[in-house]
Amino acid sequence: MVNKRSKVTDYISGKEITAGPEEIEAVQPLLKQLVNDYNYPKNHIVAHPQWKVKSRPSDRTKQYPVDIAIFTGSKHTDDNLYAIAECKRRTRKDGLAQLKIYLSLSNAKLGIIFHCAVNALKI
Repeated sequence: MVNKRSKVTDYISGKEITAGPEEIEAVQPLLKQLVNDYNYPKNHIVAHPQWKVKSRPSDRTKQYPVDIAIFTGSKHTDDNLYAIAECKRRTRKDGLAQLKIYLSLSNAKLGIIFHCAVNALKI
């Protein structure tokens, strides 16, 4: 639920986070779809704090935060990373190039670009 301080409760972690346009229009609706429509268990998904991928293949530190990371199980490791989702609010049409970079720097097998087409989903 959105509260008076422009915060929203993250659907996966239950943590209170900043409620920016992309969070409200894209990230949270996609999280709900992944769990409710596609039956991904919440413990297979990381959104807040964001999962990070390397900035280049040789890096040992991870610097690029992804909007949503989906794992093959409840163990959140690079080897278990199944999919990465890049979320954009409905007025933005970028993100595909960013997603391609994340996929090239990770073990994810699937990439999802998500633009909320209609601001009809209420959190």
